[in-house]
Amino acid sequence: MASEAPLEPKDEFNGMVDMVVTEIHELEEEIDLVPEMITMQLDEPAFEFRPLTEEEKNEFIESLDDNGRQILAELDGRSKKSSDSVPLLPSPTTAL
Repeated sequence: MASEAPLEPKDEFNGMVDMVVTEIHELEEEIDLVPEMITMQLDEPAFEFRPLTEEEKNEFIESLDDNGRQILAELDGRSKKSSDSVPLLPSPTTAL
C-alpha cells in the first residue's frame, strides 16, 4: 500500500488560498443578491390589516370599560365630523 506523500508547505498554502478565494467569490455572489432581496421585502408588506367582522367588533366593544367606551365614542364623533378638532385625551390643564 502506497501512502500519499505529505503536501509541501507551498502546495498546502496554495490550496488554502484557493479555498479562501472560492469562499470570497461565493460571498460576493450572496452580497450581490442583498439589494434585490431588500427590494422584494419592501415591495411585499409583512402583513395586511383586514376589516373586523361584526362579531369581532361587538366582542371588542363589549371588552371596553367605561373609559374605553368614552374614547371610542369621541373617536367615532371625530370621524363623522372630520372638520372638528376633538382631542383624543384631555389636555393636562383641563384634566385638573
